[in-house]
Amino acid sequence: MRRRAGRRGKHARAASTKQSCWIRSATSPEFASANLWIAEDGAAITPAASGCFLNGITRQRLIRLFNAAKIPVYERTLTPKDILECDELFSSGNFGKVMPMTSIEDRKLEIGPIFRRARELYMDFAHGGLRSAA
Repeated sequence: MRRRAGRRGKHARAASTKQSCWIRSATSPEFASANLWIAEDGAAITPAASGCFLNGITRQRLIRLFNAAKIPVYERTLTPKDILECDELFSSGNFGKVMPMTSIEDRKLEIGPIFRRARELYMDFAHGGLRSAA
């Protein structure tokens, strides 16, 4: 696992990025060191836990926070096409908590409302609010 993460980081650095998206098969995209999220039509979507990636604590927390806030959240199979065509792309993980991705390939992405709400919900939780979603 360490060697694979090292290659991912090397690819990200070569492309002058901070995070790389790793696609092991047609249906298991993930970030090098965080869980992947997309937003489409006002819903947050993350790959279904399948044993192919770490089902992270921050990811699990965000799912509960989205549910408590009545924001649609789905765990489903994602394809490279889903990621390339999404409205928003962001990550969750222990290091960055909730971080936006502002480009994919040559396409610029705006920081959107689902990411903003995800970050707000998570930070409120982390700083003592929203205990009911714990």
